[in-house]
Amino acid sequence: MSNTAPSPEAASILLVDDQDDVRASIRRVLVQDGFDVVEAKSGDTAAALIAGATPFDMLVTDVRMPGSRDGVALASCWDKKTSGRPVLFVSGDTNNQLDPGTLGPHQAVLHKPFRRMSLLNAVWRLLSKIRRHTRFGKSSITKASYTGGN
Repeated sequence: MSNTAPSPEAASILLVDDQDDVRASIRRVLVQDGFDVVEAKSGDTAAALIAGATPFDMLVTDVRMPGSRDGVALASCWDKKTSGRPVLFVSGDTNNQLDPGTLGPHQAVLHKPFRRMSLLNAVWRLLSKIRRHTRFGKSSITKASYTGGN
């Protein structure tokens, strides 16, 4: 994997977490690595953003959140709108409702607390799966760009 940061147009990420400090920390890591990040404090707010006109390349969401949509319900809404774009679930609850065997090929779970590189590796791994042969959103980065190879 390349140590150079991607261009800011590498990917747009919708980041959803109800804890301000956690959301701010994740945002800081993603922005420092060149991602365009839009934040939402709840699943309900994020669902409205997903339904809007702005396309996002990836969803990073907490699993347990207050309101009518937790991370799993939000991911279902996301999948209907985006046709399988990546979802990274982040969770501090080791007994959460996500069974790794039920995750789609475009989904992964990262347990809190996690290190900066664990987050970035999970994001890049999911994005590289979907971007091998496709171009969408405002980005045209290929797998070679993510891995530093040709």
